[in-house]
Amino acid sequence: MHYTQLHAAYSSMSGSAVHSDADKQIQQLQSALAVLVEEKTSVQSELRNVKNDLEQERILNESLSANMKSVCGDESKKLQARLMECEHLLSARSIELDGLRRSEANAQAQLLTVQHERSEAQARLKAIAREKEVLESELKQVRKELHMKEIYLKQLGPHGIVNNFSDEGTIKALHDRIDALQTQVGLLTNERDQMHHNSQELSRHYELCRLEFVNTRDKIASELAEATSERDAALLRVKELENDVSVLQKEQNQYRPVIPSLNSGQQESDAITFTEEDVVYKVNEAKRRADAEWQQKFDEEGKVVDSMLRNKVDRSNFKPRIIYFWTIPFQDQLIFEREQTISELQMRLRLLEERSAETRASGSDLLSLSEQLQNEKATVSRAVAQNRELKEQLLETEDRLVALTEEKLQSELARQTAEHQVKELMKRIDNEVSHSDSGSVQLQSSGRNDALEEVLHPAMSLEPSRSREDWEESSERNRSENAAASIFQIRADLRRSHTRNEEMNQILRQNAEDENQNSIHVELGQAVARIHELAAENQQLREVLYMLLNSLSSGVGSEEWARSELEKRFAQAMYSNAELRETLDSLEHINMQLQVCSHYCDCLIISLLENDTIADHVILYQHQRRLIRERLRAKDEQLAAMETDRMRTLERCKELQQALMDVLARTGALKIEAIQEYEIKDRSHSNHAKRPKRKVARSYSHSTVDEFSGDEDVIVNGSEMEVPPRSSMDSVDENRASEEGRSESVGSEEMNGQSEMEKTQRAATPSSVPETDAAVRRILQIITDISVS
Repeated sequence: MHYTQLHAAYSSMSGSAVHSDADKQIQQLQSALAVLVEEKTSVQSELRNVKNDLEQERILNESLSANMKSVCGDESKKLQARLMECEHLLSARSIELDGLRRSEANAQAQLLTVQHERSEAQARLKAIAREKEVLESELKQVRKELHMKEIYLKQLGPHGIVNNFSDEGTIKALHDRIDALQTQVGLLTNERDQMHHNSQELSRHYELCRLEFVNTRDKIASELAEATSERDAALLRVKELENDVSVLQKEQNQYRPVIPSLNSGQQESDAITFTEEDVVYKVNEAKRRADAEWQQKFDEEGKVVDSMLRNKVDRSNFKPRIIYFWTIPFQDQLIFEREQTISELQMRLRLLEERSAETRASGSDLLSLSEQLQNEKATVSRAVAQNRELKEQLLETEDRLVALTEEKLQSELARQTAEHQVKELMKRIDNEVSHSDSGSVQLQSSGRNDALEEVLHPAMSLEPSRSREDWEESSERNRSENAAASIFQIRADLRRSHTRNEEMNQILRQNAEDENQNSIHVELGQAVARIHELAAENQQLREVLYMLLNSLSSGVGSEEWARSELEKRFAQAMYSNAELRETLDSLEHINMQLQVCSHYCDCLIISLLENDTIADHVILYQHQRRLIRERLRAKDEQLAAMETDRMRTLERCKELQQALMDVLARTGALKIEAIQEYEIKDRSHSNHAKRPKRKVARSYSHSTVDEFSGDEDVIVNGSEMEVPPRSSMDSVDENRASEEGRSESVGSEEMNGQSEMEKTQRAATPSSVPETDAAVRRILQIITDISVS
């Protein structure tokens, strides 16, 4: 409704030449601004109240958390002590495992030394093989030359060039050469036997090393198995302790929720970062790798030894290069026969060496296969043992769960029986107290009668009856003492149960308050995000306005510029008013939801506290009353502060009103009679304002600085004006659309009318332009001061 009034006032001021209704238009504008300021200040007051409530809730939560920490300190210390014991056990086991690792490292160092020795032997064998290759090449060259010489001699024989006489010296030289060759063959065979012997010794040495390695590996495996068994026992113990801790935590959680501060301490117990399967897998993989490396090395060494033996056999066929062919006799047949015998012997040696190599290869293959079978058998046995251990662990956990359930049932039955016994003992105690009161009176009267009888009559022998009475009295005393002790114990149990009930009630209240606080935080976050969006839009509009001001700086000071600025600022104010109306509606909806949730929580707490005593209800009622009083006191302080702010803004708005009247009077928009009439009306309004009026819902502060975003808006005084009825958001949107349509249709007429008025005013009163400029600047300065303050 106020949107249409505002648009009508602007259109009448800009379009019509008669200014008799300026008073009403200004009042309409002031009322519209008052509604805007009222709505915005109400939203800010709501936000302040919500902020104060959240601060109080935070203080209460801190106090409750401190109380809970103090209550749960002993139990947390006990749990931490148990966890420290578990950590000490784990550290001892880790030290043992470190010792085993050191022993394994020593074994690996020994293996490295053996590997170095083997590498040196391989180097020696390689050098021998190279020498053998050189000798073989030289032998081939000599054989080739000898064959060529034999062919040459055969070619010269038929021609009679070679002498056929036999020279005894040459034959003797050949025999000597043959003997030398035979001695060389013998030396080479001896050298071959020596190499065979060395190779056998090396094979025995490597076999011993392999056996030692296997023994050390078995020892390390047994030690690792023992260590893993001990570690498994420690892990089982740790798991049992963790299960006990989890059971205690579950029993504790039945009475109070888990405290977040204790979770950080309990999470330190999870210090184990490896599992049994990982350790076993790594050990098996290391064993496989070591076995494969050793087998490969042994195979390579066997091949090298075989090659060395072959080279030695080949060296036995060596013949020197320097042959004196001129000493070769004509009896070549003997030489060919000896060479044939030597070649046959070489062939036999090669066959024997090949057979021995095949037997060795087959033996090494069989050994490797047997070792692989043993390794697979060991892995299968370990897997079977691990499966058995896992099955045993599962059975133990199932037995543990069954035992825990049985213990829980027994504890529940014991508690129920104890409660029943407590009730019966209370009844018996009441009965005995009533009987003891009556018996004491009878005993006093009987005592007096006995004294009189002793005085009147002589003493008689009544010892049996007295002893019986004494025994009955002592038995009654013992019963009364037992009953008193049982009563004391029962009262202590009742006190414990009462304290536990109180703790549970406090925890339930805290949970309800936490839920409400979380929902409030979420909704406030949404509201703050919405306010930030509005602030960004407001900033964009201000930037656009600044650009327009820069573009229209030439027309600053004119009446058209002042009206356009006022229209823009009113449009911004109306837009922000609509946005604040939306946020107010959303906050009211949220407030209703929170009230419903709080009522539901109160009902739930009341239903849970039906079995509590009257003292608990009284304490809860006093607590709620105290909170209500604090909130009312804070609200009164806020109202007083807003009232002082309202008075300050009222003074500034009066200054703005006076400056606006001066501007309108100088420009001739208002006549002197209208000004006097307005002053009379203003006085009558001010006198009438002293009387009681309909109060506005909420006063507004000296500034509309948004507490969340820091943005500012322009304020015009309207606290004493009548507030028009609020319309729904749909009607506001329709009025806004209608105003926009009318403003577009009337825009051209207003521009024409304003241009004509400016021409007439400039022609009529050229001296009033600087005065209007100063007044307009004064108005803008006051508006900016109000917006900044």
